[in-house]
This record gives sequence, C-alpha cells and structure tokens, in this order.
Amino acid sequence: MNPEEIYKRTDTLSKACIKVALLMKINTAVDGHCKAELVRNASEMAIKSRSLMVSQIGRFFVERLNVAAEHATACGYWLEHIEDQGLMDVAIIRPLIKECDQLYRLFLLSAKSASDKINQE
Repeated sequence: MNPEEIYKRTDTLSKACIKVALLMKINTAVDGHCKAELVRNASEMAIKSRSLMVSQIGRFFVERLNVAAEHATACGYWLEHIEDQGLMDVAIIRPLIKECDQLYRLFLLSAKSASDKINQE
C-alpha cells in the first residue's frame, strides 16, 4: 500500500473519529477528556500520515510511521473507552476500532520494512 492510500484510509478514519467525538454524550469530566483525546489523536494520526506523502526520506519516514502508529492505537483506546462507557452505539464504534488496529499494524509493518531497507544501505 502506498503512502497516498494509507493517507486516504487514515483521513477517513480520522474524520469518523472526530464525528463520533462531536456526537457522543458527555456525562462526566472523564467523558469530556475522552472526547478531547480522541479528537487530538485522530487529528495527529491523519497529519502524520499526510506527511508520509510529502517526505519519504530515511529515518524521518520511519519516525513518522511510528508516531502515526501510536496515534492509531491511542484512537483505538479512546474508542474502546467510549464503547465501554456506553457513550455511543457499538455498531458505530466497533468498525472504527478494527480500522485503528489494522492501521496500527500497517504503520508498524511499514516502519519495519523501511527501517530494514535503510539498514541494508
């Protein structure tokens, strides 16, 4: 999968997470924190993956992949919290968690592949 395809998937997931955050009910301060963290991590994930299309230079590329992976797994964590607290319909949340997990693995595999390639040079 090329960086543009990764960005499209990440952008779609990011926008869906932000919509969830905007629609979720806020019952406690923790729920508000969850909402803020989901928006922050979803935005950062998309921003970092967008930068992959611009710069594919060595260690910087690997670093961006690893940071994007961290934000993908953080989104998954906050979505699980939303599900656990019953703040949003499970049918909406579960596919987003699955996509977070898939993107996380994709970012890590891509980072390993790019790192291996750099080490061979």
